[in-house]
Amino acid sequence: MVERALWLHDRTVLAIITWGSSGCPPVPVKIEVPTKQTIAVTFVKSPHEVCTMDYAPTTHEFPVPQGIDPNRKTTVKLDLPDEKHPTLTVEG
Repeated sequence: MVERALWLHDRTVLAIITWGSSGCPPVPVKIEVPTKQTIAVTFVKSPHEVCTMDYAPTTHEFPVPQGIDPNRKTTVKLDLPDEKHPTLTVEG
């Protein structure tokens, strides 16, 4: 399973799908626009002590950051707590 990013609600919302325990999904703590048409999102481990032993998708939704044109191709860089750093592309 891989992370994905896509536009929702007439391109007013960015959705990022992550994978992991459904009881302890990663928590987004920072979203920024480091360069034109690039969004960087930092996630941390869930604060929950007890997690399920499943592997499920979680969808995180964010308003489109200022300075991003959702009608243009956009790069989304993720910093995930399991030390994965995928770079995703969302088509405009």
